[in-house]
Formats: sequence, structure tokens, C-alpha cells
Amino acid sequence: MLEAQDIGGGTSTTSTKLVHGGVRYLESAVKNFRYADWKLVREALRERAWMLQSHPQLAKPLPIVVPVRTSWERLYYGVGLKLYELLSPSSYKLGPTHWLASKALYSFFPAAKAGFRGGWQYWDGQFEDRLYAVHLALFLRQRYGVEVRTYARVTAMRLVKGHVRVEVETPLGLRYEEEGDWLVNATGPWSDRVRRLIRPEAPARLRLSRGSHLVVPRSALPIQAGFLIPRTEDGRLLFVLPWKDETVLVGTTEVEEGQPTWKVPVSEEEEAYLRAYVAQYFEVEEPLPVQARFAGYRPLVRAGRGPSARLARSHVVEVWPQLRTVKPPRGQMDHLPSHGGRHCPGYSFGFGAAFAGWRSSREHCTGLVGARGVMPGLSPACGAGRIVLRGRGTVLAAVRMGPLPPRCGGRAVAAASD
Repeated sequence: MLEAQDIGGGTSTTSTKLVHGGVRYLESAVKNFRYADWKLVREALRERAWMLQSHPQLAKPLPIVVPVRTSWERLYYGVGLKLYELLSPSSYKLGPTHWLASKALYSFFPAAKAGFRGGWQYWDGQFEDRLYAVHLALFLRQRYGVEVRTYARVTAMRLVKGHVRVEVETPLGLRYEEEGDWLVNATGPWSDRVRRLIRPEAPARLRLSRGSHLVVPRSALPIQAGFLIPRTEDGRLLFVLPWKDETVLVGTTEVEEGQPTWKVPVSEEEEAYLRAYVAQYFEVEEPLPVQARFAGYRPLVRAGRGPSARLARSHVVEVWPQLRTVKPPRGQMDHLPSHGGRHCPGYSFGFGAAFAGWRSSREHCTGLVGARGVMPGLSPACGAGRIVLRGRGTVLAAVRMGPLPPRCGGRAVAAASD
């Protein structure tokens, strides 16, 4: 498994640090009758429960409050958040959604502006994204013998004598090659770029959206829980969240981008946008002191020409067996053509999964590679069991399924990234 930069050096560590089902997507599912969003929320809530239970040292429950000014807002947000709670797995409920009176709300948020009648408190999760990614990489190495290489960038790939061969470049300019039967491109925002290493004429599958965040000292913005700003001019939500070392995380924005870069800037317009919304809801000193800024990309699957904020965050898997493109019907791929039970080299591409959906999207991809004898020994269950495919920002090349040297044990998995 090869990473172009450090582990979690791209999109995976530039999020709002939430493990959540997505209350905005639930609203979209109900208001617009969008089954894709409904399915996304259910899946994300299941994965939220798994992440919080399996990694309690890195992920924890977080109370979040939606402020309310009118009776209609109290009814509207109350019904929606109660439904959000009901959709959570019955085996792992974080806590009840309940009403906070005005006095309780201002005790949580002493700098909140006057005029709130109270708020709805619901529960989601918060996690250490970079440490989580590192933990998964270490787990793969220690449990399954997977070699994880960092600062190894894929520069070319081709089919050679029935196998996939990738060329890898290190920061010092050293080049070497890796070979396997299948290559899985899970590079997030760089997925289209990697696809075009194989087929330069391949049409783009992604629309990129940049999300920016500000980190401010908690002394300037005192909060005791998460605070959700439920409406913005571009149809998004904004979170104001307690974070590490007595800081507060404010985000995020949604600005459509063209080509991805590794160092994603926070524009002056986005920073002004975030500052303005904080000032609408909190009495803060001006200018609000900012300790840090960061931004990252959302790799969204193309669907029409509407605003990127309306695109579903569900994942898609596209398979090119022997360079034959197999397009996913209605955004999902659920089959592979038969190849007579023999090994067939090829490429598989995963698009659009959020961090909370990393496990299910990788299980989907693993199952497709193992379908109908394309690579015996892989099945959907491998994603959670024998072989785990980790997060975004990785191209994975599964080598021939033979035994590893005795010092490693198990089965072999290698990867290359852009």
C-alpha cells in the first residue's frame, strides 16, 4: 500500500472531524424524496456506531445543539432530529435528542447572541482523523503483514504480460515498479488523474468541492458543546465545534474547484464568509482571532449541473477489466462480467465516499474484484475481515494471492498512490 504523501496527508485529514450520518442529507432525503440520501444516512449512522465502538480512544460522542428562535423552528428541527435519532442503530444509541431551555442553551454558549428561545440537543461523533488513519495503517501492517509505504507517487501504469505494472517515484527521484493482478484506485480527488494515466481520453467522473475551516481559541469563542448553524445562503450547514487544546473548529464552506492540489488554500472570501456567520450567532471580538486555517476537497460523483452542495455523497465503483470499462448502473456497480474463472488483470476505481463510509465502500470494491473468479479468495466479507482496504488517497494493487514470506504470514496486498 503506497501513499503519495504521508498517511492521511490529503483529503482524509482536512474534514470537520465529525463522524456523523449527515442531518443535511436526511433533510434532503425527506424534502426531495431522494432515496440515495436516505440510504447514505442509514449507512453512515451504522458506520458511526462501528467507529465509536471500535476506536473509543480516537472517536467519541459529541453533543451538538441546534439553536431555535421561533415555534416553527422548534417543531421543524425537533421532528427532523428525532427521526435522525430513530435511524441510528438500535444496538448503539449515543443519547436522546432533547429540548434545551433558553437558560441551558446560554450556559453552554455564553457568547451566543440574545433572542434564542432554546435549542435541540442531539448526538453525533467526533474523531482524530490523522491518528485514525495512522492506526489503520499500523493495524494492516501488524495484523496482516501489509507493507505501507509513504511518499511513493504513481507516475505511470500499464498492462504487461497479463499483469498490472505501476511505476512509483520517491521524493528523491528514485523510480521503481510494482506488479499485480488488479489495481484499485481510491485516490479521492485525484481519481480522475489516475484514470487518465491508463486512458488519457477517459471522461471526468468527479466534481471537486473545496471545504475550508478556521481554528480559533476557545477563550475568544467559549462553547461547551457543538453548535450547528442550520441555514446558510448556499444551502449548507455550519458547525462550531470544541476541538483540541482549548480551540474551536469552524466550518465548512462549499466552493467548486477544478484540479486538486496538495496544499489547498483558504481564500479570503471563504474566511470572511465563516467569520460573518459566527458574528451572526455569537458576540465575539472583531476581528475574531484565528490560530489556523485548513481546507480540503470533497470528491463528488458528477450528476447534472446543479450546485455541488446538492450532490449525494454516496460512493461509486467503476471497473475496467482488461481495460474494458464497466459503467455502474444508476451510480452503483453490482456485478462483473464472467471470465471463466481465470485471473484477469484490470482496474477498479472508487469515487465519492465520505470518511464515515470508508469501510463499506472498500468492502464493495473488494467484493467486485473477487466476483466470479476474477481474483479467487476475495469476497465482500474481506473488507471487514481478512483484508481491509484503508481510506481515501490510496491506489491499491492486489498482487497475486499467494502466501507471504513466513515473517509476514497471511495473504499479500500491495498498493500505489498518486
